[in-house]
Amino acid sequence: MLAPKIFLSLLALILTTFLTASCALLIGTQVSTTSKHTTNETNFSKLVVGIAAFAVTDYKSAFINLRPLGRQGDPQAQLYLGRMYQEGLGIEEDDTKAKFWFAKAAEQGLSEAQFNLALMYAKGEGVPQDMVTALKWLDLSLASSEPASIDFYEARNLRDKIASQLTPAQIAEAQKLASEWKKKQTP
Repeated sequence: MLAPKIFLSLLALILTTFLTASCALLIGTQVSTTSKHTTNETNFSKLVVGIAAFAVTDYKSAFINLRPLGRQGDPQAQLYLGRMYQEGLGIEEDDTKAKFWFAKAAEQGLSEAQFNLALMYAKGEGVPQDMVTALKWLDLSLASSEPASIDFYEARNLRDKIASQLTPAQIAEAQKLASEWKKKQTP
């Protein structure tokens, strides 16, 4: 019988290979098996490897693969780095760093990162508690989420709860901030 660590590594490798090939087929690219990857293919492969490692709780490999991508601006990598720092998965828990990575991904329009950032502001984790900013990020997350997703309903319920605690002027401020953010995103 294989040792658990070896088994998980093999499972991650198999899963990564399958996911890379499947995703490449879906987006219509050919996955190169030579060492001459383009930057996009290499980054895509690292992202898939990082997410697969995260899925099988190999957080050290996930961090090694995702951190360079996060620094290069990949919002999915930034989201996973935020989760790792927020929950202390394979690295020391650090809400300030979690907020940093969630904010990077949220600014690029990633709905889940916007939701996570809103939660941090609502709870005052890694940032001073700020319900107006929390409402702004919840509104933005809801604007880009699919109505059937669990996050959509959770975000909507949280938004309604926060809005019930705010004055009309505070709600208007959050809506103004969200509107200004949207305008910055449109060329």
